[in-house]
Amino acid sequence: MKKSAIVVVLSVLVVVLAIWAVSGLFSNRPVREHAPNPVVERNAGSKLIAEEKLHKRNEPRRKNVGEDSVGKKSRQRGEGAKTGVKRLRVKVEDPYTPEERKLADKLQDASDDNDLDKIRKSVEEIVAQKNPELKQEAISTLGFFGKAALTDLMAFLKDPNLEVVDAAADAISRALQELDEDDKAFKAEFITTLLSIKGLCNKDAVEGFAGQLESLGSDDEMLAVQTIVNLLEANSVEDAVKTRLKEAYEFVTSEEYTTFEAAEKWYNDKTAEKQGEMRDELEEAAEAAEDGSDSDEKAGEDNGDEPADSEN
Repeated sequence: MKKSAIVVVLSVLVVVLAIWAVSGLFSNRPVREHAPNPVVERNAGSKLIAEEKLHKRNEPRRKNVGEDSVGKKSRQRGEGAKTGVKRLRVKVEDPYTPEERKLADKLQDASDDNDLDKIRKSVEEIVAQKNPELKQEAISTLGFFGKAALTDLMAFLKDPNLEVVDAAADAISRALQELDEDDKAFKAEFITTLLSIKGLCNKDAVEGFAGQLESLGSDDEMLAVQTIVNLLEANSVEDAVKTRLKEAYEFVTSEEYTTFEAAEKWYNDKTAEKQGEMRDELEEAAEAAEDGSDSDEKAGEDNGDEPADSEN
């Protein structure tokens, strides 16, 4: 009886152990062999988090739809804001002194009114100033008036600042280039005045004005040669200017300048040639008119018309 009870208890224990083992194998909860150590578990978690952050930093960044344009605009706005703050800190300096600023504003007001007389009065005050930028502003304003402002621009050709002289020479050359066909004589006369005044023009200005004479020669070689020769024979013209004018003479005539007599002979021969061409043109026109008259008479005879001077 006692043995039977022991056997039954052992059987029950075996069954319980078997059930517990089976349930442990199929359970979702992990079976830990040892009790967790809080310190070790915390260190392991921190290490895992650090590794994940490092992995994300090295991993190529994924872009959402539209992130390129939106993100770029956001960054630009941020950069613009920073740049704007920096610009606010930079003080814009006026290149003119208070006195020069008054003259510049006065010139601008006259220009807005398109009043050349007022502009001239402002320019008279500006010529005496030292600031080259103010003078170049005056030159630019005068340049808009072309032929009417040529004499005013001459005042800047003796300026000690090279940039001012270059600006004035360029403005004069542009105005001369824009002259009409009827202004060729004025152009030649004005260039003669420019190149005859000693010390008025620097090398670059002389180059530009001599180039204008060469351009004139393409339209009227007789007038260009006459102007060039007159300058070459003038005592007031500097040697450096004459050297450049000889090059202009050769450009127009295709002959080297040697003496006044040789240039005069070229001019006279060219004049005779031009006169001959004009005479030939007049004769051809007269012959064409006569042939047309004869044709009309013959056509009248063919139609049975009697000559107007015939007797009835």
